[in-house]
Amino acid sequence: MSADEPSNHPGGNVALKLENEGLKRKVGKLQSNIKAMSDFLNNGGHAARKRRKKGAADEIDACSAVVESILLSTSWPKRKFLPKTWKEWKPENPKSTSSVLIGTIEKNIPSCFTNEVFWHVYMTELCGKWFVNRRNADTSRMKALHACK
Repeated sequence: MSADEPSNHPGGNVALKLENEGLKRKVGKLQSNIKAMSDFLNNGGHAARKRRKKGAADEIDACSAVVESILLSTSWPKRKFLPKTWKEWKPENPKSTSSVLIGTIEKNIPSCFTNEVFWHVYMTELCGKWFVNRRNADTSRMKALHACK
């Protein structure tokens, strides 16, 4: 009997069952990791980042609310599209989008982030989605108004 052939010995079956269970656990972990990565990529990463930063989630939500109100009250009435360079981090320019928004929420930014990292990781995604969603809502309202005429 070679080493590759299954054993008829009762202890051999137990060893195979234990090895099979171990492999099933590894496959389960891999599937879980693949699902988490897929969720991260499909959701823009926001949900996964929020899960990793649970301690900072409340502070991030507070920052998001402040930024959304600033965009609505100051930026939205003047422009419906963000300038081409709006995502750039320009702390030396006090009129840049990053300086204006980060300056208003700087004291609320979680301590685990620098201002620049917070801008690139959270704020660019938030601002971009906010403008797109706001434009879509306005377009829908305009279409509804024209359909009524």
